[in-house]
Formats: sequence, C-alpha cells, structure tokens
Amino acid sequence: MVLRAVVRVAVATLAFSLVALIGHAQTVGASLQGVVVDPTGAALANADVVVINVATGAVWELKTDATGRYRVPVLQPGEYEIHVTQTGFQTVARRGIQLAVGQDAVIDVRMEIGTIAEELTVTGAAPTINTTSGALSGLVGDKEIRELPLNGRSFQQLALLQTGVTPALAAGSDVVGGRTPKISINGARPEQNSFLLDGTDINNVYNKTPGSSAGVLLGVEAVLEFQVLTNAYSAEFGRSAGGVINAVTRAGTNAIRGSGFEFYRNSTLD
Repeated sequence: MVLRAVVRVAVATLAFSLVALIGHAQTVGASLQGVVVDPTGAALANADVVVINVATGAVWELKTDATGRYRVPVLQPGEYEIHVTQTGFQTVARRGIQLAVGQDAVIDVRMEIGTIAEELTVTGAAPTINTTSGALSGLVGDKEIRELPLNGRSFQQLALLQTGVTPALAAGSDVVGGRTPKISINGARPEQNSFLLDGTDINNVYNKTPGSSAGVLLGVEAVLEFQVLTNAYSAEFGRSAGGVINAVTRAGTNAIRGSGFEFYRNSTLD
C-alpha cells in the first residue's frame, strides 16, 4: 500500500511538472492577430483564415469571430503567409510576414467584393511598432548572432548591445557564482535576471547567468535569436526584478542545409 501511494505521488508530481512546463513554454515564439473587414470597414465574421509557415509548410486554419478578429498564438519565429477567404469576396494573400521571438504582430485584412477565384496579393513585412504591449525590449537576430565576432562564442555577450544592459564587473567569476560574465539590466543585480531557452529557465543554481565551467554560454549555432526584455514586460515571465533574456533555438525546414565553422585561438594574434 505504501509503495502504491509513493508511485501515485510520483506520477502526480511528474504530471504537474509537465503541465507547468507546457504552460511556461507558451511565453516562447511569436503570435499573429488582426481584424478582417469589408470595403466599408465592417467586420467579417466566419471568414476562413489560413496561416502558413513558409519554411516548414505547417498550416493553421481558423475562422474569424463575431467581431472579425482572429489570433494565432505560439508561432515559431520565421516567415509566414496569411490567406483569407469569404464567400462574395476576393481571396486575400499576405506574404513576406517575418515574425521574431516575442513579437505579437497585428495584420489587419481588408477584403474587396469579387469572386473567390480572384486573389489579391499583398507582400510586405509585419509592422515593427509594437501596439499590443508596453514592454521595453530589443531583439538580437540571426544575422547578429551568426556574423558578429564573439570571444568564446558565448551568445549572451550580445545582450550588451541593448540599451540598459551593462557588464556587472564587480559580480565576480568563481565556482560558487559561476564563471560566466555577469550582466546587469537597468541597474539590477545579476541574480535578478532570468534566462529562458525555449521557455525553460536555464539560470544556474545560484540564479545567475548560466554557462559552463569555461565561463561561456555556448549556442551560437543552436540559437536562432533572442529577445532582451528590460522593463514593463508581461507578468507571464515573472520572478525577475531585472530583465529577461528570452532565447529560442533554431528549427528545421523542408530544405536540407547545414553550416560549419573553424575556431582558432592563439595569444600571438591578440
């Protein structure tokens, strides 16, 4: 009986942990939302909205609500297309929508009267101005991570490119606190920052900057991009009086590709 009780408790604990992990992981990625209207600006309910990930071909299908609104949460950063159809109106296709981690893009669609066989194509990036949140943040994108020189290939060094982020030189570098260089966001202590990788907390055991015994946070090839939240961010991140480093890993596509690099370090080149 005691063994059965222990097993039940263990299973319940594991299930609760998995649910908590899944819920927390929803802070990762991007989202799309908008309103579908007719030529007069009136909302179109029950319009068919199809969102397509260009790189993987993944498809999300949904309908607008009574107010003409649609929303697709938790999307992997990348390029997307939106196709909207409604009886009595031309099909509208929005292409070239590039989403970044943490972005909540608003793509409104105006449909013109016509047949479904007729298609109106609009190509353009998503608006870069955030109108859905008051959070202060910056993005370190794929190009910066891959092309900027890094001493030791520690991607967290690139957080210093953002306003309000400074090196915490007095925080020390030892076994207890971790050897990875510490950062301060808006003057907060290093242990008041939160590091997330695909929604998982990766702070070290002392709640400071994660990293290896060599003092680096590796992942230049694995990390797609990361967002640096410095102020007024959503309560979903929680437990951070300083800032949040919200990183996402690279995902596969339908095309076969790869990369290679050579890392040579010699003091005579300093």
